[in-house]
Amino acid sequence: MPWKLIFFILVLILATLFIGFNLDNACNVSFGVYTFENVPVFMSILLAFAAGILVMIPFLLFRPHIKPIKKADKAPKQASSSQEPVSKPVYSDPEQK
Repeated sequence: MPWKLIFFILVLILATLFIGFNLDNACNVSFGVYTFENVPVFMSILLAFAAGILVMIPFLLFRPHIKPIKKADKAPKQASSSQEPVSKPVYSDPEQK
């Protein structure tokens, strides 16, 4: 069985247990202008998680894609025979060669 599937099932079981234990716990959620009363705690956490996902979606979809550099592009190009021959450097001191 794949490990990702096992991990996903465990997360779902933990989330279900969390929801089941917190059905009786309620709180008030205020948005400044309006207050929702007796909102279950798991619902407020779930909505905060969903809001975080919605905020992150544009950053994941519109991120710049960087092309990987191939090994052939990194290698220095060798001089081909069609290029002009390289001339010897000219020294100001005649004894230097």
